Amino acid sequence: MDKYFWNREYTIWMVLSAIIIVIWGFITMTIFTSHNNKEESFLDSELRSFEGEVHSTLKTYEEFSNFLYQEINGSKEISEIMYKANFASKEKKNELRMSLYDLLESSYLNMQNYYFRQLHFHLPNTESFLRMHRPSKYGDILSSVRESVRIANKNEVYTTGFEEGRIYNGFRFVYPLNYKNTHTGSVEVSISSASIVEVLSKLYPKKDFIFVMDKKVVKEKVFDDQLSNYLESNVSSKFLVDKEVEEISLGYKNTIPKNDKDFFSKVVKNHESDIENWNDFAIPIDYDGQNFMVKFLKIENIKKIPVAYLISVSENNEYPKIYKDLYQQIFLVTILAFFIIIFGLILASYQYKLKMASQYDHLTKIYNRHKFLEIVERELKKLKRYKHSCAVILMDIDFFKNINDTYGHEWGDQVLRELATSIEKNIRQTDVFARWGGEEFIIFLSHTNESNAFNVADKLRKIIEEETTEKLKEITLSLGVSLVLEDDSSINDSIDRADEAMYNAKRTGRNKVCCYSNLNK
Repeated sequence: MDKYFWNREYTIWMVLSAIIIVIWGFITMTIFTSHNNKEESFLDSELRSFEGEVHSTLKTYEEFSNFLYQEINGSKEISEIMYKANFASKEKKNELRMSLYDLLESSYLNMQNYYFRQLHFHLPNTESFLRMHRPSKYGDILSSVRESVRIANKNEVYTTGFEEGRIYNGFRFVYPLNYKNTHTGSVEVSISSASIVEVLSKLYPKKDFIFVMDKKVVKEKVFDDQLSNYLESNVSSKFLVDKEVEEISLGYKNTIPKNDKDFFSKVVKNHESDIENWNDFAIPIDYDGQNFMVKFLKIENIKKIPVAYLISVSENNEYPKIYKDLYQQIFLVTILAFFIIIFGLILASYQYKLKMASQYDHLTKIYNRHKFLEIVERELKKLKRYKHSCAVILMDIDFFKNINDTYGHEWGDQVLRELATSIEKNIRQTDVFARWGGEEFIIFLSHTNESNAFNVADKLRKIIEEETTEKLKEITLSLGVSLVLEDDSSINDSIDRADEAMYNAKRTGRNKVCCYSNLNK
């Protein structure tokens, strides 16, 4: 923006506009903060809701397993078998094992109808005594791979939580067994991750559930011959999924898009850090024109180490409403600020035009005579106080009437514009340059003696004479120079002398500079 445009009215309005923008920014920031809090609260509510669904399901199974434990611990036959197994020979253990299996076979089959997978007995040293789901597999010491069994037997306390297994993984409820005040081992009742997925899918049919395990944990814990039961998850290459779990998830699938790998790649893309750090999170996602809510709930093992994620996917049309409210509020605030600024700019523009008309020449956009005199009179007071020399150059275009008569007034107007531009580029910023009238222009030079003023005038004369633009070609100037004298009553005295010198330049041949001081020599 040039110096003519930059005026007090625009400066004031620019400051006010800046204040309006700052206020708009503050309000917008407040709206965004409110939105973020609302969004965070909404997502946290969604996550807590999911956590509650899982917790209530597990709590139900825990209560059921407590009931089974009471039945087992209250059975004299089972208690005696476990007591005797602690002191029995290998052959005798086998007999006791089969007896225990026969006693519990029907109960175990009934448990499976309620999605329980394991009923597993252990001796105090964590030796596997009887796996009801696999009675032929026994005798292995579990303390190094089953923290729940180790704690239950070492501390003789009830232990519960998710735990990876050598074959199966699941949520385990491990109870210490006692007979005649003697610790005789422990019994585990467990529900597999596949069962949890199936139960949740039945309880919440409008949601899809996926259970994925950390690939490193699976490869570390699962028997090598059982790794074929796992597939790489479409959620992320970081996870594996049990084939049985995958089959159940697919069986109840009604929400997740068909191309679930692409769907989850979009989910994971912005939450790789959360997944890497095992953070719980809920994420809204727009996929193929549908709105979904995806929730990741980490599953920790007995040691409180995250080893898996339970994932919920559902359609969600509530979250977009939060953004709709945000956009509406931002739009209204922005429109209001926009109209205030535009109205102000229109008002400032109107004031600017009035100011331009009163202070600037409408054709050349440089100062007019009135503004020139106002500025120079103000400057002279300062210069005279400190006795600084200053000068005036008055110039006139030679034979300008011929230009108008030959080429027309539009051509003449363009000559005046280009001349003003050329001169303005070749004087100091401190010099005051104005159109004096018609084809006459004037320059006030502060801190300048007559010799320097003459040099400036002659330089300008040569520049215009040598100008090669279409309009200024062959244009010449006649210039008059006068010092401002200390006893001048006003700047007009100096201008009158410069005017006399200028007309002397015209009388003596034009295209020249004359100083007033040389007229009477």
